[in-house]
Amino acid sequence: MVIDNRVENESKEISFFKQERGFHLEGIDVKKALQRLSIDKATFILILRIFDSTYSSIVSKIKKILVDDKIEEARKLLHTLEGAAANINADGVQLATYELREAVKSGEKNFKPLIDHLDDRLKIVLKSIRSLDEHSKGK
Repeated sequence: MVIDNRVENESKEISFFKQERGFHLEGIDVKKALQRLSIDKATFILILRIFDSTYSSIVSKIKKILVDDKIEEARKLLHTLEGAAANINADGVQLATYELREAVKSGEKNFKPLIDHLDDRLKIVLKSIRSLDEHSKGK
């Protein structure tokens, strides 16, 4: 059963969190996020998974939008990503997104270094989120 497996996996993840005092997810300030959001770890895991599924392909979308010179659409998409990254305290992603958004807003045309930096920061966060699955499978 899908529901049974999901409950079992989330129980394993919660167990992982309890075992790992001060656990670390690279690119995410977990402690700060949990305090600011006032949520439990299981809820935070769900939020992280939603972030992963929602934003895993966003860099390619941003590239295409910028190549198509759809500046307003790019600004909106970057603003959304910046807010989502702030919500999970993925500070590197938030800052990289802010820098790219500001460049777009100012009329800059050489986005490649900023997009590459955002892509690097985002990959770190997504890898950390996906590592939760590895921990739950190993327990």
